[in-house]
Amino acid sequence: MNKKTKVIIAPHVDDEIIGAYSIISNPDNKIIIIYSDFDMTQERQNEMVNVKKKFDNIKAYLKAREIPQQFLDENEYELYYPDPFHETHPHHKLIGNKGYDLFQQGHPVNFYSINMQAPYIYNVSDPSEKKKVLDELYPSQKSLWEMDAKYYLFEGHCSYVPERIYRGQNKIVNDGSRAVFESVHGKVNEVESEIVIPEIMKDE
Repeated sequence: MNKKTKVIIAPHVDDEIIGAYSIISNPDNKIIIIYSDFDMTQERQNEMVNVKKKFDNIKAYLKAREIPQQFLDENEYELYYPDPFHETHPHHKLIGNKGYDLFQQGHPVNFYSINMQAPYIYNVSDPSEKKKVLDELYPSQKSLWEMDAKYYLFEGHCSYVPERIYRGQNKIVNDGSRAVFESVHGKVNEVESEIVIPEIMKDE
């Protein structure tokens, strides 16, 4: 069975590399990128084109404020949106909330972080290579990561699950490295927020 194509929704050109470099750079992943920023300069549009040229596994890219209906086929596509809870940029939160709305409708949606303040952030395995790619693809934004190394040192992806959806079905188990869900047959898990992170383990 073919792996699902990963559709990465990026509010701005460069968010896809900062937030999902490890996904894009894995040649085994088939990638489609949707950019939601219609107000980019010609320079940024040129940079956008260079991203597809850089990675052979990027099958397509497009600009769209709303995700096309065809990408909601959960048998074919897996969606990645900006984290609507930990992002601070208004555009990131706006686009991330659209992803969260889709999640609440039952679509398989994952989230990634740009500001690196989310609790599921991990160290990038080869930060020098990520920085090299950022420098090559986005010279107009180079000062951003030259002033703040977190953009190439860290990354993070997760699935958010509102506790109310899993009320009476699951509990959180923290093994020291990740939070996971286990069935508890009716026990209500008390959490401080509607979300838990970073990974969901489902019964086979």
